[in-house]
Amino acid sequence: MNRREFLMTAGGTAGAVAASGAATAQEGNNSSGGNGSGGGGGGGSSGPIDYGGWFSDVPYWGGPGSTQDMTGQSEVTIEVGADANDGLSFAPAAVQIDEGATVIWEWTGAGGAHNVEAESGADFASEIVGEEGHTFEWTANTTGVVPYFCNPHKGQGMKGALAIGSDLPRQAAGGAATPVDPEHMGVPIQAHFVGLATVLMVVSSLIFTFFLLKYGESAHTKGGNN
Repeated sequence: MNRREFLMTAGGTAGAVAASGAATAQEGNNSSGGNGSGGGGGGGSSGPIDYGGWFSDVPYWGGPGSTQDMTGQSEVTIEVGADANDGLSFAPAAVQIDEGATVIWEWTGAGGAHNVEAESGADFASEIVGEEGHTFEWTANTTGVVPYFCNPHKGQGMKGALAIGSDLPRQAAGGAATPVDPEHMGVPIQAHFVGLATVLMVVSSLIFTFFLLKYGESAHTKGGNN
């Protein structure tokens, strides 16, 4: 094979690969409906509720999936000064409730004086009390995650959370991060393969061409020196 035949063959092969890949990408785009179609938001996920790291420093937190489901109840009771963490805890730490339900925090008298104060998502704060049997009530007039804490003992991890309603942020099943779909970044998956295949073919052609031009052809090949 002489130089001309080699270059024509390499160039033709690269062009064929690029054209074939482009056709495959176009077919894939048409079958998937392009960028205009899609599943929308993350509704319907069955993973545990995502509290965004709120419980990362809470020693009595049971981990993803430990939220107690109290939906369907008009009233729910949460202990303030529960047994865990030497009385510096809420029990349950996290509950899922319906919008409109009444949350009743009840003091046990353990762990000193406590209060209940919303971090975000709502606006409530009780007085600081240490008396056993004291209660504080709040009606869930919003939806979403409402993290709260005890002001005197927030640094010791005395935190809790309310998950109100059903439209809540969720972790992927098993607590793993949701895999990133390249199509969500605005580029169809076929285009990635087309670009990669084309680049590899062009680079391969250039490498072979470089060596052929640098070291020349064998004297025994067609068109070589006699």
